[in-house]
Amino acid sequence: MVATNWILLAIVAILGVLVLIIWGVTKALKAAEEPTFEEKLEAIKKASDGLKSSLDELRNSIEELQNAWNSYDSAVDALDNLTKGSQEWYE
Repeated sequence: MVATNWILLAIVAILGVLVLIIWGVTKALKAAEEPTFEEKLEAIKKASDGLKSSLDELRNSIEELQNAWNSYDSAVDALDNLTKGSQEWYE
């Protein structure tokens, strides 16, 4: 009977060690899948570079729109300043 208890205790201990090994391997594999701090930092840098590029494009588009609006205003002012009935007005 005493021998049976030792055998059962040994089996339980072996199973416990196996569970710990499987848990450790699983945790190590999950840690290997997660990006490192450097990889996360590089991803943030790329995202900020993309954002900067988009903001530059937006700034250029706004400037182009302002220039077009100013040209339109100048054309409207020129039309308003024409003398009605003059040759320029007819053209």
